[in-house]
Amino acid sequence: MRQPTEEWRAVPGWEGAYEVSSLGRVRSLTRTIATERGSRTYKGRMLSPGLVGWGYRSVRLRADGRVDQKRVHQLVAAAFVGPCPEGFQ
Repeated sequence: MRQPTEEWRAVPGWEGAYEVSSLGRVRSLTRTIATERGSRTYKGRMLSPGLVGWGYRSVRLRADGRVDQKRVHQLVAAAFVGPCPEGFQ
């Protein structure tokens, strides 16, 4: 049996920091941050999702002073389908 092809796209609102795949994996991208003592490079890595209510997988995203907990299936839908229409979840 042939393995499905994995496609990666930027997480909307987190471009340049995170990507999500068509198989539901989330990764951070390597990026350099300016600090008081110069700059620091953070190496990109695959994120390990945790479980939240009703068994949904979620990841914590951090970049540019923002921190947010996101459900993986919502990141996949936003990246591959588009924004959620008004009145829908």
